[in-house]
Amino acid sequence: MKSPVASTPFRRDWFFEERNGNCRLMAEFAATLSETATKWRRDVGPVVEWLALQLWEQSPKMTGHRPPANRLTQSRKRTAQEVTLAMPATKQDTSRQNL
Repeated sequence: MKSPVASTPFRRDWFFEERNGNCRLMAEFAATLSETATKWRRDVGPVVEWLALQLWEQSPKMTGHRPPANRLTQSRKRTAQEVTLAMPATKQDTSRQNL
């Protein structure tokens, strides 16, 4: 599936700038983006998360804080689950009995 958004240059009429400088998407463009959201998530998500982590690691203010969440790819959660599944189950200590 080729995205019509990726194959055409951005058009001025897709955006609206407010007085305070915020830029909004017009309804037509927002609808087009929403139709291709899963493709954007899959293709752009890993790059965005990598960039966020690189910027976070370079900031001295972030020392001691947790890195940004990977909400797009869930890669950190998936890695943690794989580690948990790979760890052998521990046996319960049956030598002690409740009195």
